[in-house]
Amino acid sequence: MEDVEVEEYRFADRHVSARAWSIATELCLRHPELRITGVINEERVPLLIAHDERTDLRIQFDLVAWILYLKPDGAPEYIYWDQVFASGLDTVVKRIESGTGLGEPCWGARFPDDYPHVRTYQVISELLRAGVHDSDGWQVRPVTASPHDPDTTDDALLDLFHGRDHLRSDLVEDLERRLDAGATHYAEPVWVLYRALEPVALLNSVTAVGYTRHHIVPLSKMTRRTAVFDLLAATQQNPPIPQDEEGNFSALVARARRNGNVGRHRPRPRARPYADLDPLDD
Repeated sequence: MEDVEVEEYRFADRHVSARAWSIATELCLRHPELRITGVINEERVPLLIAHDERTDLRIQFDLVAWILYLKPDGAPEYIYWDQVFASGLDTVVKRIESGTGLGEPCWGARFPDDYPHVRTYQVISELLRAGVHDSDGWQVRPVTASPHDPDTTDDALLDLFHGRDHLRSDLVEDLERRLDAGATHYAEPVWVLYRALEPVALLNSVTAVGYTRHHIVPLSKMTRRTAVFDLLAATQQNPPIPQDEEGNFSALVARARRNGNVGRHRPRPRARPYADLDPLDD
């Protein structure tokens, strides 16, 4: 691929991250087969990638330079951040849909409670938008929590939050379900929210549940802004409160199973059969 010069000026990281998440989330809302993951390229640049787990389709958000994707003929297409900020969200999303061949959106996904990962992405997007003007600085990162390889799991981070054992069970179930659906690329389903470089919450896109130091916050069955307010309030509260009206997390998991948001637990996941999601060459 031909070299493309990067503009010497840069937008503030928090603004670029918030806009990237807004665009990626809208793409997942319109095309719920997409997932979002984060990687670091060889130049140590953070990348946000929206991708289809069953195909090689991906939209790569370089948080320094541009949005990159491949057209159906394999040619690269770049959208620079100055173009992104000069355009409306809908304009950028439709350009990506047209350029990648994603096609018409699945309007049924406008009911994100049917798609826990979409609801979780909406909450992350709203959190980053809310934190743009916070001097402490907000960011999210994927959590290394691999059910197929426990030795690589960031246990020290997970141990900071309530409900860790249930979270690990969710990861096993999620991996099995995605493999059964034909996934070949795996996106880590758990994200950690940092405020002033301090981890304050985990967000599990398997079940659309947030975890703070003492509380568990369901993110579905409410508006995304209400979910954000509840999650932020929980990060500020110290005494434990009931996780749901039945007063225990097991009841919350049982309800999620009845609603079809959590698959049947299989304690022995298969060996790792999927490909790593490498950055696109630019």
